[in-house]
Amino acid sequence: MTHRPSLLCSLKKRRQFLALAKSGRRVFLPASVLQAAPAADASSGIRFGLTVSKKNGNAVRRNRIRRRLRALMREVLPACGRAGYDYVLVAHRAALRRPYRQLRKELRGGLGRLHRKKSPAFRRG
Repeated sequence: MTHRPSLLCSLKKRRQFLALAKSGRRVFLPASVLQAAPAADASSGIRFGLTVSKKNGNAVRRNRIRRRLRALMREVLPACGRAGYDYVLVAHRAALRRPYRQLRKELRGGLGRLHRKKSPAFRRG
């Protein structure tokens, strides 16, 4: 069995998150904020990261939110994301209570708005 390189990679370093927050676009969703920017290395696939702050609850709640959003990003980004882009999803507390199906619908809609040209749905950071 051969190993295929994955289309998705994760952002791991703080400077990657800060650079994306500074130069990227934002779309505000009911349970999160989606940030995106073209990657510095355009030959890379789709890279994503998650931010779940302590405002979202204790470690158990934060980890549950993180697991849900990581699964969501791995499901939606290959179909709706663009190669050569970095994405960060900043979670709100509502991400834990919201039905998974609803989160998926909102993320797909957010990605569509984000990549639409001259859309008023995003703000520059």
